[in-house]
Amino acid sequence: SWYFYNDDLLRKGKQQFQQKWGNRPLDDNWRRRSKTMASASQSATTEEDETKPDLLADNGDNAQNTPTVSDIYQPEYYIQQIPKTESDLKASNEQIADALYALTGIYRDRLEDLPAAKATMDDYERRFRNKDVQADMYYRQYLAALKLNDDNEAQRSKDALVTNFPDTEQARIVSNPAYLESLRSMAREQDSVYAETYKAYQAGQYATVKSMTRYAEDNYVYSPLIPRFLFLNAVATARTEGQQPFKERLTDMVERYPNHELTAMAKSMLAMMGEGQQAQKGGSPSSLQDKRQETTEETPQEEQPQQAEPQNILLLTIAHDENRLNELLYEVAVFNFSQFLIKDFDLQAFVDYSATQSALKISGFDSQEEVEWYLNILKADRTLQTKMEQLGVTHQIL
Repeated sequence: SWYFYNDDLLRKGKQQFQQKWGNRPLDDNWRRRSKTMASASQSATTEEDETKPDLLADNGDNAQNTPTVSDIYQPEYYIQQIPKTESDLKASNEQIADALYALTGIYRDRLEDLPAAKATMDDYERRFRNKDVQADMYYRQYLAALKLNDDNEAQRSKDALVTNFPDTEQARIVSNPAYLESLRSMAREQDSVYAETYKAYQAGQYATVKSMTRYAEDNYVYSPLIPRFLFLNAVATARTEGQQPFKERLTDMVERYPNHELTAMAKSMLAMMGEGQQAQKGGSPSSLQDKRQETTEETPQEEQPQQAEPQNILLLTIAHDENRLNELLYEVAVFNFSQFLIKDFDLQAFVDYSATQSALKISGFDSQEEVEWYLNILKADRTLQTKMEQLGVTHQIL
C-alpha cells in the first residue's frame, strides 16, 4: 500500500507530472528556464514563481500545453498518454520489454504453458535485442521443458541457446555432456538441502542457515529455490548481525528476484525497517489516540465511560524514547516474519503516544483470543523476551 511500492500510483503520478511540466531533467531548479539565474541571492523567489509551470521553457516537447483530461471514460484520457517524444518512446519500449519478459515467466513457470511462453519469447526477440535476457529466457525454457518431460522443446531451446548465444554462461552449462544428469541429481539434492536449511531455521540454528545458503548459491546458481534460501538467510542475519545487514540481504533479494512470490513480503519488511514506514511524531498519530482524546474530552469526570468494544489490538509501551521504540519495532518485526510466514500482523509505531510513553501497536488479529495466543508465543521467545525486559516494555490488550 506504500506509494512507492504501488506501480499504478507511480505511473499515474509520473503521467500527471509530465502533463503539467513536460519532461524535466532531475536536477536543482528544474522549474527555471535559465539555470544560471538560480543563485543564492534569488532563493527568496515568490511561491507563485516556484509552482507555476514554465510554459516558455524549451524542453523538447509540448506536453505541458496539452489539456489534462482526468476522466478515464474519455478517449482523450488515453490519447494524451501516447508517447510523442523520443525519450517517451524509449521509456515505453523499456516497459514493453520488461512486460514481455515477465509474461514469459508467467506462462512458463506458473501456467506451465510452454507454447505460449515460446510465442512471447519470439515476440521479445523480434522487437528487442538483449543478449543476456534472451539467453536467460532460453535457459529457463530449457529447464521448464525438462521438468515437464517435453524433450522436443528442451532440445529446441538448448539448440537455440548454444547457436545464438554460445559465449554465455548458460550456453556453457547446457553444453556440458554430463549436465543433464547433473541437473537431475541437482534437482533432487537442492530440495533436500532446502528442507535441511528450513529445519535449521526453525530450530534457530542460524549459522547453519547461512552456510547452507552459501552452498546453494555456489552449486545451484539458477535454482528456483535460491530466493527462498536468500529469504531465510536474511532473517538469520537479522537474528545474528543486526538491522543494517538484514536490510542489505533483503534489498539484494528484492533486486535479484523482483517478481518472486516472497519479494512482496521482503518489501514489507524493508518498509517496516524504515525504508517507507517511519515512526510517527507529534500531533495525534492514530485513530486509536484520537479516540482516547475524544473520550477524555466528551466524558465528564464524574461519569463512568461505557465499556468500549474490544479492538483486538496488542499495545506495547515503553518510556518515551524514539531510538528504543525503533529497536522494539525491529525486534518484533523480525519475530513476526520468522514465526508467521503466512499470517500477517500490522505494526505501527507512535513516538508520542502520550506525554511519557512511546508505543508499538500490533493489529490484524481476528479476536481477543488470538491476541492472547500471540502474546503467549511472544513471551515464549527467549531472545525477544530478554530484549523487551531490557527496554522496559509493558503490554495492554485493547
